[in-house]
Amino acid sequence: MVKKEIPREIPIDFDGMIKEAVTGLNPTGLIKYINGACGTKFPLDASVDTLSTEINWDDEKLIADFAFKVTDANTADSSDKSEEVLIHHEVQSDLDNTMAARISNYNRKLEKKHGETLKGNTLVENYPLSVVIYICGSDNIPDEYVVEKHFKNADVVINGERVPAPCLCVHVPVLSFGENDKKLDARSVVKRSLLPMGIFYAVSIRNKLSGTVPASVKSVTEKLVTETNIIIDGIHEAEKSGDISRECAIKFTDFMRRVTGYIVTKSSVTATDKEAIMQTMEQHVPRFKMPNPEYYKAIGVEEGIEKGIEKGIEKGI
Repeated sequence: MVKKEIPREIPIDFDGMIKEAVTGLNPTGLIKYINGACGTKFPLDASVDTLSTEINWDDEKLIADFAFKVTDANTADSSDKSEEVLIHHEVQSDLDNTMAARISNYNRKLEKKHGETLKGNTLVENYPLSVVIYICGSDNIPDEYVVEKHFKNADVVINGERVPAPCLCVHVPVLSFGENDKKLDARSVVKRSLLPMGIFYAVSIRNKLSGTVPASVKSVTEKLVTETNIIIDGIHEAEKSGDISRECAIKFTDFMRRVTGYIVTKSSVTATDKEAIMQTMEQHVPRFKMPNPEYYKAIGVEEGIEKGIEKGIEKGI
């Protein structure tokens, strides 16, 4: 029997992958993704504009991950103006203890760039609705971040009456993979249409492949197979429903395969265990075999598999 080689390590651009995945969603798929991440209930016919996330401010250059403006025509007020909501998503592959400060900084800048409207003598500030998405798995990831804003002379209007509001709290939900009820697994990723997050599931098990014993490797591999199959099935159901294109479904599947191979290759388990994990994945995840000639054909590569892999890497996909 010919021994299969472990896939050579290919650098993975996590930021580039998830940006390509999110921007590859069709309009209804993007609305479902935003609703699933933010807990909102925008109708599927709401319009979404993808906004510039590059912000230059006082010689400081900031680049947020995602910013959207959702316009819901069903919420038009008496002036026939539809409600516009700014959405900000930040994606992390490692725990960041400065995230609350970063979110506050990003949102002030995004609000200034995309969310200010002057109505006579009143400046209306549309503060973004933010979500932080961790694609890593860690017991230390919080369930939310909180930004407190303190004022000396502020109030809010409740039922037409002004009520003093010296402190406003902005709650920023956090999404991450994990074992408890507040965390995500493959089924909740599919149910909430968070497939761009799901393709990174393998990142969440990397800590479990560090310094583990063979029995643990087997357990982790079995879970990886189960969760991967659920997410890949969800990808192809999304294709059938029109939330993503055929090309996008192929690309999502290939991204998931590449991320998994990268995480396994980078883990501290033995070479034998690495080979066993990848062989198990190819045996028990029907769409996981590699390379995927259909994928390279879909992205316009016709010169054969080896050349296709080479060109795919060059393109960063």
